[in-house]
Amino acid sequence: MLYIDQIRNLFRQLMPTGRAFRGPVNGYMDKLNKALSISENVAWGDMLSTFDSAIPDNINGNFTHADATDWERRLGLIQYSPFAYTYVPQHYPLNPIAVPTLPPLSQRLLAIQQQYNYPGATLARGNWHYIQTQLQAAGFHVYIYENRFFVGGNWITKNPVTIAGGGGFLNVQYGQKKYGQTNYGGTWNNIIVNNLILQDDLQFQVGNNLRSTFFIGGSTLGAYANIQRVRMNEFRQLILKLKPVQTVGYLFVNYI
Repeated sequence: MLYIDQIRNLFRQLMPTGRAFRGPVNGYMDKLNKALSISENVAWGDMLSTFDSAIPDNINGNFTHADATDWERRLGLIQYSPFAYTYVPQHYPLNPIAVPTLPPLSQRLLAIQQQYNYPGATLARGNWHYIQTQLQAAGFHVYIYENRFFVGGNWITKNPVTIAGGGGFLNVQYGQKKYGQTNYGGTWNNIIVNNLILQDDLQFQVGNNLRSTFFIGGSTLGAYANIQRVRMNEFRQLILKLKPVQTVGYLFVNYI
């Protein structure tokens, strides 16, 4: 973008007002101003290019996927390569499928900005409000629900199968696992405990005490949220970073 005329006008405004600095159009002073404005315009353009590619604050500038990869490396985020595919589980029994490893640049910018600003000014970082805010700031349109329900004058917990109306769990052979640890003969097919890889967390037995569990899903309890399949590991990484370590999250999520 050319700013030569603006630079020339600014030069005239900043010059002293004495007679020695006055000059006719196309005079020596004016020609010097024209010559300087050309190099100053180049310097201005280079500066804008540097900032646009270095600061993840807009998608309409010169910030590219390569710049996003550099930021993800610096901030310890999941890194995406535009030249490769990754294998991620589709549905249980976790048949892996190949998907492109490059989400939209706008989503990568949100994740970078969220991590760059973390932990923010909120002190109660273990609160579900904060976890929800941080997930949404990173571009994940999900909601957090505590497993805490006031029923019949008492606070109780519910298992995810009840919340889902009977769906969303994996059947296991009767007797393989202790009664109560797998929600009446089945285990929820999408949980997050302490592992980035879903398959590793599926081996975790929550038990029948669900006080340290919570739900992540759509805008209403029991509804499913959609997450880009390519961002699955990034999504899990951020949850692990935010949630208290002893808690278990039941994910009501479709990876699309």
